[in-house]
Amino acid sequence: MNRLFDDQSDRRIRFESEAVKVILSFCEQRRWHNIAQFEIDQIPDEDRRQKLQLLSGQSEDVVMIDKAISTRAKELEKRGIQAFDALHLACAEDGADVFLTVDDKLLQQALAIEDLQVSVNNPVVWLIKEGRA
Repeated sequence: MNRLFDDQSDRRIRFESEAVKVILSFCEQRRWHNIAQFEIDQIPDEDRRQKLQLLSGQSEDVVMIDKAISTRAKELEKRGIQAFDALHLACAEDGADVFLTVDDKLLQQALAIEDLQVSVNNPVVWLIKEGRA
């Protein structure tokens, strides 16, 4: 969701921002759920954090980090995924249908993990692929 606040003069960033807006609108209509609250809470820029909290709303779906998720995150980290991203992926495996990211490195690393239990994609590609754009 941070993509919305990046420099929109780059075409790719602008496309990804628009995709995020569409996804957030579906979340707002309760057709999809947004479980990114943990990530939003970690944003150091208070103004950006508050704007994202308003955009995302409060999700009814909360993934509690338990021993199994923590263990899985450590496994993913051993495979080269950054710690914070590994925790996000492990949480997503606990019931999300898709994990969306604009981080190309994370996307490629995640796609290389054969036993990953969640679909991973770029928001633009995912909307097009799923016929939702």
